[in-house]
Amino acid sequence: MLNAYFYKLFRSPLFYIGIAGVIGICSLRLLPSAFKGSDVLMEMEIIRSLDGYRKIFVILGALPFAANFSDEWNCMVTTNCVTRKSAKKYSVANAAVCYISSLATVFFGMMIFAGIYSLSYPFYSVGGGSESGPYGIFSLNGFPLFDLAATTFVFAASSAMWAVMGLMLTAFFPSKYIAVCAPFVFSYAVERVTMNFPDDFNLWSISLSHTEMSALPAFLWTNGIFAAIAVICGIVFTKVVERKVQNGFN
Repeated sequence: MLNAYFYKLFRSPLFYIGIAGVIGICSLRLLPSAFKGSDVLMEMEIIRSLDGYRKIFVILGALPFAANFSDEWNCMVTTNCVTRKSAKKYSVANAAVCYISSLATVFFGMMIFAGIYSLSYPFYSVGGGSESGPYGIFSLNGFPLFDLAATTFVFAASSAMWAVMGLMLTAFFPSKYIAVCAPFVFSYAVERVTMNFPDDFNLWSISLSHTEMSALPAFLWTNGIFAAIAVICGIVFTKVVERKVQNGFN
């Protein structure tokens, strides 16, 4: 099932539209602006921090696969898939590919933009202020690309978590519009709630890698939090789909 869905994903125009959309939104920073970062690393930090950009990235991350279940359910494809496999395997495959596709869309989109931007703008300037955070140690030791990759991966993982939340909601309301819009709503509402939590449990804060931890613990913790929430949403999605399929067969 996973292989079939990855094949479907890589052949889907939405996957590449999502990546292009992320690049396009990042490219808005190329317009005349009152404030510019000292280097590409600082510019990417600004992009991640701007709330308007963040929410669009969430939608673009959900675009490739979050609506897959609703499309298949409404087209009555789900029954055929479950007959060949099982409702559980079918649901887990949907959740896994949704998470991975969203993470890949945002991560590759932002990294490609950073690569293009670095052709005309310094990638990293010593003392430019982009060495902050747990991954700044990479820049200080001559590996700024690792700094950018780590912070971008964490941010993309947060977008993937919201995409799986959208997928979860489609188990209750099978609509492709809900699949794409729900991650935006969840990201806005849930982040606001967790802003009252300690920093290491504040989803907004850790998505931007704002933590006092060192590099490896920070990377494992932040990605672990996002993956754990996505797994919980995936379990809910699986249980609801199993019940819907069972009721449909009876």
